Amino acid sequence: MPGPRAFHGSVAVDAAVAKSQLVTLADEIITLLASDPTAEVRLTLEIAASFPDGAGDQLKRAISENATSLNFTTAAWE
Repeated sequence: MPGPRAFHGSVAVDAAVAKSQLVTLADEIITLLASDPTAEVRLTLEIAASFPDGAGDQLKRAISENATSLNFTTAAWE
């Protein structure tokens, strides 16, 4: 009998330690999944930020430009 055919996971990442937490996730989960030569591993990163007093124009412009240069599929302000 074959084993499981898919893995799906989601995890909240603390923005204050995102860099180290993402490295840990890459080392301990993604690398293991990708170690199977038949595995097709896809990653999607979703970012949500809220600004109770509104985001400034300079921040909005910088984020929008960076999202474009980093090939974000979606990057919207509301």
